[in-house]
Amino acid sequence: MNKNHNQAKIIIPLCEKCLNNQDKICEKCNKKYAVGLINKTDIRCMRAICEAISNFENINIVIYKIIACSETFLILCSKASKSKLIGNKGIIAKKIAHKIKHNISIIAIPSAQTNENFLNFFKQIFGEQAVDAQITPQTIKITLSEDLQSKYLVKNEYLLKELGRALKLAEIKQKLVVLNIKSTPATQ
Repeated sequence: MNKNHNQAKIIIPLCEKCLNNQDKICEKCNKKYAVGLINKTDIRCMRAICEAISNFENINIVIYKIIACSETFLILCSKASKSKLIGNKGIIAKKIAHKIKHNISIIAIPSAQTNENFLNFFKQIFGEQAVDAQITPQTIKITLSEDLQSKYLVKNEYLLKELGRALKLAEIKQKLVVLNIKSTPATQ
């Protein structure tokens, strides 16, 4: 969505026409919807975010994906957009949370593809249960503790699938692979 040069400029995976049309989405956006790159949550929340920041001048943001996780929505954005989405004293984040009627967590997808950057990214999502991240030309391998592995892979594959889609929208070519650590019996 592009507006005048003094107003907010928002780059999202939803075109401006669909952003403003509450009834349906165009053929191009429908293709993204059909393959799962965007979903109803993305569409609803992106419209609310655009509305929440429309009165702010000179704000340029990039949002890749919004993931609904129980009571909190994860807003995955570019590194440069994170502080802008939070705003001074959290004013923009509070407006966004009010508009979408959920708590939000704004998380930047790393632009520099290093093991440490991705480990920090996954720790923001999974906490200290994310114990390792390894990047290869084909994959980003995240290692989760056994407790977290069973929680997210058995009960909530949705989150991991959505993270993979967010990385794709951020033009990160590697596939997300999740590994788990087997717990070892306590020694006496």
